[in-house]
Amino acid sequence: MARVTSELIYETLKSMESQVTNMDFKLDEIDNRLTSISDQLCSISLDVNAARDTTANIDKSTGRIDMRLTRIEKRLEIIEPAE
Repeated sequence: MARVTSELIYETLKSMESQVTNMDFKLDEIDNRLTSISDQLCSISLDVNAARDTTANIDKSTGRIDMRLTRIEKRLEIIEPAE
């Protein structure tokens, strides 16, 4: 069995320090990527909500136009009978 010396412990700790530093860099990269993904998801969410609001406004406008057209057709007596 190898004799445990301060030098052997020191070399082992140096190796471990290198590995921990490498993991730290990788974690920083993962953190940056997650932040980027989170920002993109927020942006997409805002876009979807804006589109939903726009669609709702279009539906309201279309509904009002349809009501006005129906009133005009009744007034002009050009409504075709329902089948």
